[in-house]
Formats: sequence, C-alpha cells, structure tokens
Amino acid sequence: MKPKQLLTSLMALVVCSTFAQNTITVDNSPGANADYADLQPAINFASANDIIYVHASETSYGEVTINKPLYIIGFGHSNPDKNTYLDGIILTNGSDGSYISGLNINGDIITSNTIIINDLIFENNKIHDIEFGGLGANNVVIRGNVINRISPPGSGGYNYTNTLITNNVIASGGTSGIFLKNHESIIIRNNIFLYATKVYNQNASTGDVVVQNCIFYRSVGTGNWNNDGVVFENCLTYNPNGATTPLVGTGNWDDTNPNFVYVDDQVWNPDFDFHLQPSSIAIGAGINGEDLGIYDGMTPFLFNNFGFTAGIPTVTITAITEQVAPGDNIEVTIQSNSN
Repeated sequence: MKPKQLLTSLMALVVCSTFAQNTITVDNSPGANADYADLQPAINFASANDIIYVHASETSYGEVTINKPLYIIGFGHSNPDKNTYLDGIILTNGSDGSYISGLNINGDIITSNTIIINDLIFENNKIHDIEFGGLGANNVVIRGNVINRISPPGSGGYNYTNTLITNNVIASGGTSGIFLKNHESIIIRNNIFLYATKVYNQNASTGDVVVQNCIFYRSVGTGNWNNDGVVFENCLTYNPNGATTPLVGTGNWDDTNPNFVYVDDQVWNPDFDFHLQPSSIAIGAGINGEDLGIYDGMTPFLFNNFGFTAGIPTVTITAITEQVAPGDNIEVTIQSNSN
C-alpha cells in the first residue's frame, strides 16, 4: 500500500463511527450498582459493537479475552486517585474493529489468532507490551498511549501491517521500544521516546522505516537512537547530562533542548508536561509544519497524562466536609471535565 493510501485508510479508522447496540457498565467495587461486577462476563454476554464502560477500581479486572468487536473504555490509567486496572487483554478471531481506551494494563495486549484481525484502535492506555502474535493484525492505530514495547522479540512475531503509531510516550529502557518487520506499511510519527527506547527494524535488509516528528530524551549516558534500517526525518534529540549521536536522516536537531514545560527525568511520570514552551525550536518544525512531539501530527491530538478518553466526562470531588454533626448536610464541591 502506498503511503498516501495508508494515511487515508488509517485516518478513516481513527474517525470511524460507533455503531453500538448497547452500553454496558462494569464495576467490581463492593456494593457497586453496575450491570456486571466482572469484565469477562460482560464481554461474553455483550453483542458486537457494544460499548463497555469499566469503572475505576482498586482491584484489577484480571486478564480478559475478546472475540468480537467491542468498545472497552476505562476511567483512566494514571490518575492519582483512581484508575481502571487490567492484567492483560487477549484478542482472538472475531475481535476486528475493537477499540480499547482508558486502561492501565499491568501486562500485555496480545493477538492470539488464526485469522488476521483488522481495524484495531488502542488509545489513551498505559500498557506494558503490545504483542502481535498469531497471524497478527492489519490496519491498526496506536495513539495517545504510554507504552513500554510494541511487538518485542520473543512475543510471537512482528505481525502487524498498515499501522499508525503516533502521539505516544514510549517509556522504559534497555531493549524497549518499537519492533517491526513490515516497514513499508508502518508510520511512526509524533511520539516521545524516553531513556533508551528505540525503533528496531527487524527486516532492515529490505528497506528502511521512516521516523518523523519525534522527540528523543534521556538524561544519563550517551544518547544513540540509530539502528540499521531506521531513518529519521525532522526529529529532535536531547541529553542534558551527556552526549548524543547524530540521527541518521534529514532535517533533524541533534542534542537540542525541546524546552518542554516540565520534564526533569527520563522515567515516565504523569506529572510531566510535554507541551512546548513558546521558545521551543520544536514548534512548527515537523515535515509539514507541525509541532514535534505528542500534541500534533496528522491531526492535533489531546494527549492526556491520566489516560482519560476524549469525549467521556470525568467527575472529581475537590472538597468535602470533614466533620458533620448528626442531621447536618455534607458540603461537597465537584469538578467536571468533558475531556
């Protein structure tokens, strides 16, 4: 597929409409009044294209298996008060068209299938790994997440094609990052790579993958983000406490401060603010005049540090009466955010 056709196809997937039959609620908190107390039974009894809202809880909903198109939407992944925790997600035959958002997944999202799964969106999650095993997936959007690794070695293969990886924070170290084989149909654009996370082209002998509009940041050692079969266009590197190796490619800024609003470490922290200060050289420095980093790209994206899903309101109690006499009223201040 040609790059222009790939962009058109992926953007159509991003803006696809929800043809849902039902809205289902899940809450495993004691005394909760939801449709289900556990996520897997809700998935089992849901119909294709149903929306499942998974409430925040201190208890993980475990590992679940999805075998039909569903919209799984959690509260968020890094809120200081509450989040929606899962141990993992297994996508099997029939899960085409699924949308996963707002989850803190302590384990992995895995494809385990004998038929290629099409049209997947992973957005606003915190994920250890996404592993494309089995026959993998086609036409995938990975956007707005905090991720350790995508399709690492030993995960069953690099079986994903026609994929857009954008507006994510790739956060860890060592051999973490994005591992791919089908470089001709994968777009990597407007991400932030923390510490030693890199892009690894497992099929470099047949061509290059192009990485665009990304920012690479580490604060110790030597920053070297080059790998065989990886070319960088309009990317920026910065190491405030060490050296960096110039990127292979064109239009790059080597060891240049992006002037984030607030970042003081190379380890992901939801308190960081990756917005660019007005003086940043990364503003308008993209291949088509976009900003570098996670708040711009093919379309401007509202990256949310807490993993709130765009369009889903969140309600927070900001103040409550500490002591109330018998018969008196409790005074509560509530803040609502439409995201």
